[in-house]
Amino acid sequence: MRQYSEEPVLDESVNDIIKAAHFAPSAMGKHAIEFVVIKDEAAKEGLSRIIGQDPVASAPVLLLLVVNADISPMPEHDLAVGSSFAMVQAAAMGLGTAWIHIEKDQKKEIRKILDIPENYDFINIIPIGYPKDELLDHSDNDFDRGKIHSEKF
Repeated sequence: MRQYSEEPVLDESVNDIIKAAHFAPSAMGKHAIEFVVIKDEAAKEGLSRIIGQDPVASAPVLLLLVVNADISPMPEHDLAVGSSFAMVQAAAMGLGTAWIHIEKDQKKEIRKILDIPENYDFINIIPIGYPKDELLDHSDNDFDRGKIHSEKF
């Protein structure tokens, strides 16, 4: 989802999303992910300028999962699984999200804006908000059964 209403997202809702990501499976059970919650308009504008994606500026809340690369044996895996769990939890609560990828050359400026230490890594940012327009549910027609292989590819 890339367009959000102006309805605020409650802190309690953000905490529930963070809990889902925190308790997601992690490499060797290290749970090395930490969370940066961004609501400040100036910070969102700065991040949007760096990343080049409108949802970053327009969502009421941004969630950045960061992982201590000194602790996690598989930081990118931990970030991907944690982000996925956060997005599924948000959807279950009627909130919309998007996976906004962060390029390697964007990380230095993002670290500066959010004071992220060098030993922490991140791969995406998640805008969170209520949908601006009604979202349509997926139907069986949207599902490609040809992608299912039984026993062998």
